[in-house]
Amino acid sequence: MLYQIIVFEINRHEFTITEVLPTRNSEEANANSIPDEDWIKVDLKKEKRKFNKFKMHESYITLPRTNFKVRQVIFKEHGRKLPTFLITNNFEIELKTLALQYANCWLIENKFSELVHFFNLNALSSPFMIRIYFDVVMTIVADTLYRLLADDLKRFEDCTPKTIFSDFINCRCKGEVVGDEIIIKMKKKATTPIFKSNEIFQKSYPIPWLGDKKLRFEWIS
Repeated sequence: MLYQIIVFEINRHEFTITEVLPTRNSEEANANSIPDEDWIKVDLKKEKRKFNKFKMHESYITLPRTNFKVRQVIFKEHGRKLPTFLITNNFEIELKTLALQYANCWLIENKFSELVHFFNLNALSSPFMIRIYFDVVMTIVADTLYRLLADDLKRFEDCTPKTIFSDFINCRCKGEVVGDEIIIKMKKKATTPIFKSNEIFQKSYPIPWLGDKKLRFEWIS
Protein backbone atom coordinates (compact mmCIF):
# COMPACT_ATOMS: atom_id res chain seq x y z
CA MET A 1 0.00 0.00 0.00
CA LEU A 2 2.83 2.42 0.83
CA TYR A 3 4.26 1.82 -2.66
CA GLN A 4 0.99 2.90 -4.32
CA ILE A 5 0.73 5.98 -2.06
CA ILE A 6 4.25 7.13 -2.97
CA VAL A 7 3.56 6.67 -6.67
CA PHE A 8 0.24 8.51 -6.33
CA GLU A 9 1.91 11.49 -4.58
CA ILE A 10 4.66 11.66 -7.21
CA ASN A 11 2.03 11.71 -9.93
CA ARG A 12 -0.26 14.19 -8.13
CA HIS A 13 2.51 16.73 -7.44
CA GLU A 14 4.09 16.16 -10.86
CA PHE A 15 7.49 15.39 -9.37
CA THR A 16 10.21 14.39 -11.82
CA ILE A 17 12.05 11.24 -10.79
CA THR A 18 14.97 9.31 -12.25
CA GLU A 19 15.92 6.08 -10.55
CA VAL A 20 18.41 3.29 -11.26
CA LEU A 21 16.96 -0.14 -10.50
CA PRO A 22 18.72 -3.34 -9.36
CA THR A 23 19.03 -5.87 -12.16
CA ARG A 24 17.20 -9.17 -11.56
CA ASN A 25 17.68 -12.36 -13.58
CA SER A 26 14.39 -11.92 -15.42
CA GLU A 27 15.27 -8.35 -16.41
CA GLU A 28 18.70 -9.44 -17.60
CA ALA A 29 17.04 -12.08 -19.77
CA ASN A 30 14.64 -9.49 -21.19
CA ALA A 31 17.52 -7.16 -22.03
CA ASN A 32 19.44 -9.96 -23.74
CA SER A 33 16.40 -10.84 -25.84
CA ILE A 34 16.18 -7.37 -27.42
CA PRO A 35 17.39 -7.49 -31.07
CA ASP A 36 20.68 -5.69 -31.83
CA GLU A 37 19.01 -3.36 -34.32
CA ASP A 38 16.75 -1.95 -31.56
CA TRP A 39 19.69 -0.67 -29.50
CA ILE A 40 20.88 2.93 -29.88
CA LYS A 41 24.63 3.54 -29.96
CA VAL A 42 25.73 6.46 -27.80
CA ASP A 43 29.09 8.24 -27.57
CA LEU A 44 29.32 10.75 -24.71
CA LYS A 45 32.80 11.98 -25.76
CA LYS A 46 33.49 12.81 -22.13
CA GLU A 47 37.13 13.31 -21.13
CA LYS A 48 38.67 10.86 -18.65
CA ARG A 49 35.69 8.51 -18.96
CA LYS A 50 36.75 4.99 -19.87
CA PHE A 51 33.46 3.78 -21.36
CA ASN A 52 32.15 6.65 -23.48
CA LYS A 53 30.62 4.36 -26.07
CA PHE A 54 27.77 2.07 -25.06
CA LYS A 55 24.27 1.02 -26.12
CA MET A 56 20.87 2.15 -24.87
CA HIS A 57 17.35 0.86 -25.36
CA GLU A 58 14.26 2.94 -24.64
CA SER A 59 10.73 1.74 -23.92
CA TYR A 60 7.62 2.76 -21.98
CA ILE A 61 6.20 0.65 -19.18
CA THR A 62 3.55 0.84 -16.46
CA LEU A 63 4.75 0.28 -12.92
CA PRO A 64 3.32 -2.87 -11.29
CA ARG A 65 0.09 -2.45 -9.32
CA THR A 66 -0.35 1.14 -10.58
CA ASN A 67 -1.32 3.02 -13.71
CA PHE A 68 1.84 5.13 -13.48
CA LYS A 69 3.60 5.16 -16.84
CA VAL A 70 7.36 5.69 -16.95
CA ARG A 71 10.16 5.69 -19.45
CA GLN A 72 12.51 2.71 -19.10
CA VAL A 73 16.08 2.99 -20.40
CA ILE A 74 18.50 0.06 -20.47
CA PHE A 75 22.28 0.51 -20.67
CA LYS A 76 24.68 -2.20 -21.80
CA GLU A 77 28.34 -2.47 -22.83
CA HIS A 78 28.97 0.39 -20.42
CA GLY A 79 31.68 -1.18 -18.28
CA ARG A 80 29.44 -3.28 -16.05
CA LYS A 81 28.81 -6.99 -16.29
CA LEU A 82 25.01 -6.69 -16.10
CA PRO A 83 22.78 -4.26 -18.00
CA THR A 84 21.59 -1.24 -16.01
CA PHE A 85 17.89 -0.34 -15.85
CA LEU A 86 16.80 3.25 -15.33
CA ILE A 87 13.26 4.58 -15.06
CA THR A 88 12.10 8.17 -15.24
CA ASN A 89 8.84 10.06 -15.66
CA ASN A 90 10.67 12.79 -17.57
CA PHE A 91 9.48 12.18 -21.13
CA GLU A 92 11.02 15.34 -22.58
CA ILE A 93 14.71 14.94 -21.78
CA GLU A 94 16.85 13.73 -24.67
CA LEU A 95 18.29 10.24 -24.42
CA LYS A 96 21.92 11.40 -24.62
CA THR A 97 21.34 14.03 -21.92
CA LEU A 98 19.79 11.37 -19.71
CA ALA A 99 22.83 9.15 -20.28
CA LEU A 100 25.15 12.02 -19.36
CA GLN A 101 23.24 12.66 -16.14
CA TYR A 102 23.43 8.97 -15.28
CA ALA A 103 27.19 8.95 -15.95
CA ASN A 104 27.72 11.92 -13.62
CA CYS A 105 25.65 10.29 -10.87
CA TRP A 106 27.59 7.06 -11.33
CA LEU A 107 30.88 8.92 -10.72
CA ILE A 108 29.52 10.34 -7.47
CA GLU A 109 28.25 6.92 -6.37
CA ASN A 110 31.62 5.35 -7.16
CA LYS A 111 33.42 8.00 -5.10
CA PHE A 112 31.16 7.40 -2.08
CA SER A 113 31.65 3.64 -2.49
CA GLU A 114 35.41 4.18 -2.57
CA LEU A 115 35.34 6.30 0.59
CA VAL A 116 33.31 3.65 2.39
CA HIS A 117 35.13 0.50 1.29
CA PHE A 118 38.73 1.72 1.35
CA PHE A 119 38.71 4.53 3.92
CA ASN A 120 35.95 2.93 6.06
CA LEU A 121 33.98 6.16 6.16
CA ASN A 122 30.98 4.26 7.52
CA ALA A 123 33.02 3.13 10.57
CA LEU A 124 33.32 6.46 12.36
CA SER A 125 35.38 6.50 15.55
CA SER A 126 32.89 8.31 17.77
CA PRO A 127 29.18 9.23 18.00
CA PHE A 128 30.09 12.82 18.89
CA MET A 129 29.40 15.22 16.04
CA ILE A 130 32.76 17.01 16.26
CA ARG A 131 34.59 13.67 15.92
CA ILE A 132 32.39 12.71 12.98
CA TYR A 133 33.28 15.98 11.24
CA PHE A 134 36.96 15.34 11.98
CA ASP A 135 36.80 11.80 10.54
CA VAL A 136 35.08 13.03 7.39
CA VAL A 137 37.60 15.86 6.91
CA MET A 138 40.57 13.51 7.42
CA THR A 139 39.05 11.05 4.94
CA ILE A 140 38.75 13.77 2.30
CA VAL A 141 42.33 14.90 3.01
CA ALA A 142 43.61 11.32 2.65
CA ASP A 143 41.67 10.83 -0.59
CA THR A 144 43.12 14.09 -1.95
CA LEU A 145 46.67 13.04 -1.04
CA TYR A 146 46.19 9.74 -2.85
CA ARG A 147 44.91 11.64 -5.88
CA LEU A 148 47.95 13.96 -5.84
CA LEU A 149 50.27 10.95 -5.58
CA ALA A 150 48.50 9.25 -8.48
CA ASP A 151 49.06 12.35 -10.64
CA ASP A 152 52.82 11.81 -10.23
CA LEU A 153 52.71 8.13 -11.21
CA LYS A 154 52.79 7.54 -14.95
CA ARG A 155 49.96 5.31 -16.24
CA PHE A 156 48.37 5.26 -12.77
CA GLU A 157 46.83 8.74 -12.89
CA ASP A 158 43.25 7.43 -12.96
CA CYS A 159 43.68 4.61 -10.45
CA THR A 160 41.74 4.44 -7.20
CA PRO A 161 43.40 4.89 -3.77
CA LYS A 162 43.01 1.15 -3.21
CA THR A 163 45.14 0.38 -6.28
CA ILE A 164 47.74 3.02 -5.37
CA PHE A 165 47.99 1.60 -1.86
CA SER A 166 48.29 -1.99 -3.08
CA ASP A 167 50.80 -1.36 -5.88
CA PHE A 168 52.99 1.35 -4.33
CA ILE A 169 52.52 1.98 -0.62
CA ASN A 170 51.79 -1.43 0.90
CA CYS A 171 55.33 -2.79 1.17
CA ARG A 172 57.93 -3.50 3.82
CA CYS A 173 60.07 -0.49 4.65
CA LYS A 174 62.09 1.05 7.47
CA GLY A 175 63.06 4.56 8.38
CA GLU A 176 66.42 5.91 9.54
CA VAL A 177 67.46 9.32 10.82
CA VAL A 178 70.95 10.16 9.54
CA GLY A 179 72.08 13.66 10.44
CA ASP A 180 69.51 16.07 9.06
CA GLU A 181 67.91 13.46 6.82
CA ILE A 182 65.07 11.01 7.33
CA ILE A 183 65.64 8.11 4.94
CA ILE A 184 62.71 5.84 4.10
CA LYS A 185 64.01 2.55 2.72
CA MET A 186 61.29 0.78 0.76
CA LYS A 187 61.43 -2.80 -0.48
CA LYS A 188 61.44 -3.00 -4.27
CA LYS A 189 58.24 -4.01 -6.05
CA ALA A 190 57.22 -4.45 -9.67
CA THR A 191 56.08 -0.81 -9.73
CA THR A 192 59.33 0.60 -8.25
CA PRO A 193 60.66 1.74 -11.69
CA ILE A 194 57.61 4.02 -12.01
CA PHE A 195 58.50 5.60 -8.66
CA LYS A 196 62.15 6.00 -9.57
CA SER A 197 61.47 7.36 -13.06
CA ASN A 198 59.92 10.51 -11.58
CA GLU A 199 62.50 12.98 -10.34
CA ILE A 200 60.09 14.09 -7.63
CA PHE A 201 60.87 10.90 -5.72
CA GLN A 202 64.61 11.19 -6.30
CA LYS A 203 64.95 14.45 -4.39
CA SER A 204 64.84 15.17 -0.67
CA TYR A 205 62.45 17.70 0.83
CA PRO A 206 62.55 19.57 4.17
CA ILE A 207 59.69 18.80 6.53
CA PRO A 208 58.88 21.94 8.60
CA TRP A 209 57.13 20.09 11.43
CA LEU A 210 60.11 17.72 11.82
CA GLY A 211 62.65 20.45 12.47
CA ASP A 212 63.26 20.94 8.74
CA LYS A 213 64.82 17.51 8.44
CA LYS A 214 64.91 16.32 4.84
CA LEU A 215 62.84 13.33 3.73
CA ARG A 216 64.41 11.01 1.17
CA PHE A 217 63.37 7.68 -0.35
CA GLU A 218 65.60 4.72 -1.10
CA TRP A 219 64.68 1.34 -2.54
CA ILE A 220 66.28 -1.86 -1.28
CA SER A 221 66.08 -5.50 -2.37
